[in-house]
Amino acid sequence: MDIKLKKFNDRLSVRACAFILCIIFAVISLSSAYIGIKKINYVEGQLFGLTLRDITQTASYYDTESFKQWAYEMFNNMSVIAKYGNRDSIKEGKFIDNESFYVNLEYEYNVLLSEGINDKIKKYFDFYGDDINHPDAYVKPKPFSDMKDQFIKDFPDIVNETKADLISSPLSEFDSSVTHLDALEGAIGYIIESNGVTVRSDYNPDLTGVSVRLTDRYITTDEELNINLNEDSIVIHLPEGSGLYTDLYDSVDNNDMYFILNLDYEFVRDLDKSFDEAQQIFTKFSVIVILAFLGALIMLIYLIIVTGRRDDKGVLKLYRSDKLFSEIQLFIFVCLGGIFFLMLLLLEKYLITTDGHVGLSSPSALISLILCIGVQAICISLMLWFFLSIVRMLKAKIFLSRSLIVMAIKTMYLWIKTAFDKVNPMGKFVIIIVLCCLMSMTIVLAPVAIILLLGFGYKWIRKYNEVKKGVGEVSSGNLEYKIPVDENSSTEFDDLARQINTISNATKISIQNELRNQRMKTDLISNVSHDLKTPLTSIITYTDLLKKEGLKSKNADEYLCVIDEKSQRLKILTEDLFEAAKASSGSIPVRYEKVDIHSLIIQGLAELEEGLKEKDLDVIINAAKDKYYINADSQLLWRVVENLLNNVEKYALENSRVYIDLKEEQNNDQGNPRVSLEIKNMSKAPLNIPEDELIERFKRGDESRTSEGSGLGLSIAKDLTRLQGGWFEIKIDGDLFKATVVLDAYAE
Repeated sequence: MDIKLKKFNDRLSVRACAFILCIIFAVISLSSAYIGIKKINYVEGQLFGLTLRDITQTASYYDTESFKQWAYEMFNNMSVIAKYGNRDSIKEGKFIDNESFYVNLEYEYNVLLSEGINDKIKKYFDFYGDDINHPDAYVKPKPFSDMKDQFIKDFPDIVNETKADLISSPLSEFDSSVTHLDALEGAIGYIIESNGVTVRSDYNPDLTGVSVRLTDRYITTDEELNINLNEDSIVIHLPEGSGLYTDLYDSVDNNDMYFILNLDYEFVRDLDKSFDEAQQIFTKFSVIVILAFLGALIMLIYLIIVTGRRDDKGVLKLYRSDKLFSEIQLFIFVCLGGIFFLMLLLLEKYLITTDGHVGLSSPSALISLILCIGVQAICISLMLWFFLSIVRMLKAKIFLSRSLIVMAIKTMYLWIKTAFDKVNPMGKFVIIIVLCCLMSMTIVLAPVAIILLLGFGYKWIRKYNEVKKGVGEVSSGNLEYKIPVDENSSTEFDDLARQINTISNATKISIQNELRNQRMKTDLISNVSHDLKTPLTSIITYTDLLKKEGLKSKNADEYLCVIDEKSQRLKILTEDLFEAAKASSGSIPVRYEKVDIHSLIIQGLAELEEGLKEKDLDVIINAAKDKYYINADSQLLWRVVENLLNNVEKYALENSRVYIDLKEEQNNDQGNPRVSLEIKNMSKAPLNIPEDELIERFKRGDESRTSEGSGLGLSIAKDLTRLQGGWFEIKIDGDLFKATVVLDAYAE
């Protein structure tokens, strides 16, 4: 996936252009959307509240839901007038509900009796006893049903107040309906008839207009309210059984109603024109908004792809803002969004005139408008920057780790987990049991407590079985078996499993080392026996020949030469063996002094010059300076250099190059400089043994052991280097042999 994404050009100039274009498109899209909504709202003020569905899915204003709602409110007001007729009818109490009247009157009756007994209301009580004022006298109020006629006669004020309260609600409803109809914009009169009687008529037939009629003759079985604009009228079909029909026709005692609302014809036409204007505004601004939005979206997708791309080393580049906490970035992003929308509100002040057209509201508004747009661009730029910063954090998988909330939760969890882990198993068991008991005391948490107990129980039993199985496998000798362990868990069973796995690993390594040591001991004895036996056999053989043939034999000189050569060979092997033993034991004294290792190398190459030329070996020394002084024993260091160069002479491939690198490097542990010597050559024999075995005693790269070496040179060099506080290492890469010696530089 990353290879495919690299096809996108991510040069700085291209990204900068995409960043700027994304900002421009975003400002245009959001500003155009806001201005378009404001212009539609201006037109909408005449159209009684349009919705997005009205603008996009209807061809005429009179098919919209907003006009249908307006029609409902209009005829609802007319039905209220038809219901009550006039104010005098309401004031006369013709529309007072008797049941409500007597319920309210009974309430007033009970309130009056509760205020105390006096001579005026004494008749409304029954008394038991001779003296009404005696404390043992018993008083009982008479029921309202028996005394209501008397109460109406005795308290006309209360009766009138109760009627007035019941009259106020329908009177207010009637006045509100009349006010709404009288204040209707474009209305030039209306007729309301009920039961063939004109309830109200302000209709002027001399004025030309559009008549809006609602009668029972237009009741249909359609599923919705249909409004059709004709040349001279608007006919409203009201379906029977609809909510609108029920509200209007059931509000009066009969269905014989006839409503006519006469509207100014130009007003009706202007409504339709305003609706067309709103649709045109919506279409124009929608195109601008959609195109700008798509442009911003394309640029944003490109920036999301190229931002946070990894370099050739796989490192993802992060900026300083990416190191902020996630919550701070989100807070800044939200604040910038708030400032941007505040600037949108100011755009209306400077960019939209009072008549709803786009233009400067005043000549002095140009500077304010430029500043407003500039602030918008800055806000969008910073919002885009922080958004891309969040994208880079998500790509680097550090968004959650840089969250203050997540960090706090992790810290709290680790604190609780650490404290819980320090408790012994019995304490943990007690804590869990106590918590589950407390949780089970509530109905809501009881199931949670049961689930926790089952979960912990299953987990611990499963871990116990795994540990038990692992112990059985290890005890039976299967050291390869490993008990499954959750690396993120620190429970007792997991710790026990880790310890058992560690023991099995240690046992396995110990067995492998013991087998390796046994094999190496066997090889050592075999190699020592072979290397010592070969020259000794030759000496014995040629000595016997001399005894038989005598010193005057013509072959005597040849026999003596062979005996001398093999004796010297046996002497060298014996000395090397003793030197290796002494170096390994550390019994050789070390006398530190200032030694130039570069000079020792030149001296060693001079002594081996004849052998190197014979094999046509080209020795190349890479050294930045002529002198490299180290703190070492000159004799022991010479032995190390000599052994390494002898190894090159014996085992290097003929007609090849040998590289000797000298360099000074810093010691990270102590801070003192160290000198490194590296010798690299191609081996003439296949190096088919491991590096750690090649450095052991009597080991050679030539497994056939036909060469003159003893196999002790590298082992002696390693031990002598360590005696001088240095570091010795061998690396093999195919047939490439590299020996490295590192010693402390001499400090003046």
